[in-house]
Amino acid sequence: MKEVAPEPAQAEGLKYPETFGIEPHAFERELPEVIRNLTGALHRFEDEAGSDEEIREVFGGVYSAEKIEEDLAEVHRLRHVYETEDTLEERKHHLYSLVLELIICDLSNEWFPGCTVWRSYAFDDYKRQTDLFMDIPGPEGQMLTLAIDVTSSREAASKKLDDSLGEFRSGWFHDVDYFASDTDPERPRGRQFFPRVVAGASYRNIASLARAYGAWLKAGTRSKDEAMERLRHHELARQMYQELLRQLDLAHTYFRRNLKDQPTFKTTLRASLKSHAQYVDVVRRALRERYEKMKGSFGGETEPPPNGVLDAILEFA
Repeated sequence: MKEVAPEPAQAEGLKYPETFGIEPHAFERELPEVIRNLTGALHRFEDEAGSDEEIREVFGGVYSAEKIEEDLAEVHRLRHVYETEDTLEERKHHLYSLVLELIICDLSNEWFPGCTVWRSYAFDDYKRQTDLFMDIPGPEGQMLTLAIDVTSSREAASKKLDDSLGEFRSGWFHDVDYFASDTDPERPRGRQFFPRVVAGASYRNIASLARAYGAWLKAGTRSKDEAMERLRHHELARQMYQELLRQLDLAHTYFRRNLKDQPTFKTTLRASLKSHAQYVDVVRRALRERYEKMKGSFGGETEPPPNGVLDAILEFA
């Protein structure tokens, strides 16, 4: 029987688990209060990445026990590497990105009506550069899925875009290994292929969103709706739409251009490119329809901080 990799002990991994590996004094010094105040919610959110037992149960009928144990061991190995070797700045980047993931998931139906966003399992996070999945209802009621890679750094966004848009240019969708839909438990699980997009914001934008989110969490019954209104119409919601739509527009262009360049005798390749182009087109139309209905209400009276991630996405051609 294959030996199962044990859960890494805290002493061998994260030295300061309560503050996400950041020394407590540095945590107080480097992170604004609006981020620190979400510590409890972030720990609960991290738990949603799934335990080993959950992975075995959900995917036991999809993969062999040997493959699952090998993949779990790889997750533990990578987690140990990140926990012991990441710099302070890398830990801050992870934490800001985690805040954004948490809020996107929690507000998915407010920002993207009718849509569902949930966390990926750890293997796809570490190995397949996929933090979140987003289900968008299609015109026939079918769910269309996006894989989302979240970042809080312009430099990281540029590198991620090179990869994700490179897949589109090559005529591919992104493959993940541990997909399980939160929307429809009857959908096929395991290895699937979806368009992968990058979403993110700079530290100041995420801190602004965290302030509004924290105020909603703490609001009393009478002020809860008002706090949600501020969240629902936060400027970052507009920017999320701009980021996703820009990449989906580029993906559609790449697939159509690639299809046009293929000789007619390559019927299988042409069929694949046509299918991908149609899929992306339906997704972007569904998101643009929601954006057009909501865009007039986004933002406030003050100019939002610069968003380097959005800038990086808009600069790609």
